Amino acid sequence: MIGTLVGALTLGSALPSLFSALLPLDWRLTVVAASLCALTAAALINFAALGPRHGAVVRFSPADALRLLLRRSIRLANLGYLGHMWELYAMWAWIGPFIAWARQQTGAPAQARATALLAFLVIASGAFGAVLGGLAADRLGRTTVTIAAMIISGLCAATIGPATTFGMAAVIVIALIWGVTVIADSAQFSAAIAELSDPKLIGTMLTLQTCLGFLPTFVAIQLVPVAVSALGWRYAFMLLAIGPALAGGFELMLACDLAVASSLAVFGEPELKFGAGIVAMLLPWLVGPKVAKGIIFTGADKVSAEEARRLGFVNEVVAPEQVAARAMELARVLARMDPMVLRRTKAAVNRSYEIMGMKAALRAALDTDLIIEGEGAQLKRDFPKVVRDEGLGRALARRDQQFTDGGD
Repeated sequence: MIGTLVGALTLGSALPSLFSALLPLDWRLTVVAASLCALTAAALINFAALGPRHGAVVRFSPADALRLLLRRSIRLANLGYLGHMWELYAMWAWIGPFIAWARQQTGAPAQARATALLAFLVIASGAFGAVLGGLAADRLGRTTVTIAAMIISGLCAATIGPATTFGMAAVIVIALIWGVTVIADSAQFSAAIAELSDPKLIGTMLTLQTCLGFLPTFVAIQLVPVAVSALGWRYAFMLLAIGPALAGGFELMLACDLAVASSLAVFGEPELKFGAGIVAMLLPWLVGPKVAKGIIFTGADKVSAEEARRLGFVNEVVAPEQVAARAMELARVLARMDPMVLRRTKAAVNRSYEIMGMKAALRAALDTDLIIEGEGAQLKRDFPKVVRDEGLGRALARRDQQFTDGGD
C-alpha cells in the first residue's frame, strides 16, 4: 500500500512536465495547472475516512523520538533514506534540462514539447517502479529490493551523461530505467521505519524521516547546476551516484580498473549475514585471502573509505564534492595515453591474474554461490517469513542475535 501511495505521489510530481507539453509554452500556465491539482487534492482528502487501525493521538515526546533515532536499525534505515533523497528530487528537478541538452548533443530536433513529454514519461515511469518495488519487496524482502534499486539507479546516474555518445535512444532507455528505479526503494524505507518504530511513535518517526530526507534534497538540487558549470551535463549527474557501496555495489566497484571514493563512502560484504553467497569473489585477489576472509566471514559492512584505501581496493579518497572532478581528471590522463598501448597494457595486467587462475576461481565461486542459493540457507528462508509475520524489526533482531555475545 505504501508503494501505491508513493506511486501516486510520483505520478503527481510528473504532471507539471505533462502540462508543459500540452499547454501553450508559458510557465505561468503550468504553475496554475499544478496549483489547481493541489487544491483538488486538498478537497478530495476530506472524503477519506480514518482506517479501523488508526491509533489514538499521543503527545509528541522529543526524548522518545531521539531514543528511537539513535536505535541502530532505525539509524541505518534513515541513512539509506538520506542517500535515496539525495538522488531522487535532484533527478526529477533537472531531468528536463538534461534531456534538452542530450537532444542537442545527439543531433535530435530541439523541440520543447517533445522534451517536456519525455521528462514526464521518465518521472511518471517511477509510479510503475514504486508499485512494482512494493510487490517485489513483499516476496523477495525489502533489503534485496532496496539494494538492487539503489545500485541500478546509481549506475544510471553515473552513465546517462556519457551515454549521449551512443545516441538519443541509449539516453532514453537509461532515463526510463532510472525513472523506474530511483523511486522503487522509497516506500521500503518508510515501511521499514513503520515496522521498526514503537507503534505509538510511528507517525512521529515517519515525519522525522521525511523532514530529514528533504535536507539533502535541497543541497543536491542546488549543487547540480554548479556541477553543470564545472563539468558540463555529461558528468553532472554523477554527483547523484555518491553513497554507500555495499554487497552488489561493492563487487561492481571491485571490478573497476580505478576507484575514487568519497570520504563518506562505506564498503562491505554483508551477504553471509543474510544466508547468501558471494556472486563475484574478487576481494581475495585484491587484498589477499586473510583480509578477504576477515571481511566476508564476519559480514563486515562498515569499512570506511580510508580503510578501503589502506587495504588497496580503493585508489584515492577525496571530499564528496570532489569525486566527479577527480574521476574526470584521471579519465583525462588516461585519454591522453595511446589507446592501443593502454589497451594492451591492461590486458597484460589482467593476464597475469588469469595465469594465476583468477578466471577459473571466479567461475568456481559463482558455481558455489548458485549451490548456496539453490539449497537455500535456513536464515535466508526464514528472514522473509519473519518480516511478513512479525515485522522487519524482529527479523533484523533475530538475524543480529546470533552475531552477538548472547547468541549460541
